[in-house]
Amino acid sequence: MLQRLAGEQWTQQRSQILCRLQRSGRAEDVAEIYLYEGRYAEALKVLCEDDALTPDHAIRIVDHLPEKVRAECFKRAEEIIRKAILLLYPLAAEWLAVVKRSYQVQGKRQEWDTLIQTLIKQNKRKPILSPLLQRLAEEA
Repeated sequence: MLQRLAGEQWTQQRSQILCRLQRSGRAEDVAEIYLYEGRYAEALKVLCEDDALTPDHAIRIVDHLPEKVRAECFKRAEEIIRKAILLLYPLAAEWLAVVKRSYQVQGKRQEWDTLIQTLIKQNKRKPILSPLLQRLAEEA
């Protein structure tokens, strides 16, 4: 919408407008604009700084920044698992699905397989989490 309103001046005003948006907008809205603009690093930064990153956002960014997204998603999954927040285990699995995708993007399937097997072994006594991890390991 901003691009349409700016018309021919968009090219000249684009950077200034995007900078102003980052300071005044909601993180999710700003990130959507950055994603539209193909500015994936900026979108990830805004979402992480405002603690607004979701698995849906992460999956849209992972193909462009696999290592950075992997680190953020794994950190979030690990925190849920470490704190044993049972109700959030499905969310941890969503974060780990993005981690899996990050490895696939980089052609590092073996590293993913090693990681998920380690997680399965470490969490085999968690009846809610264990099947979720197993499902991630089995999915292609």
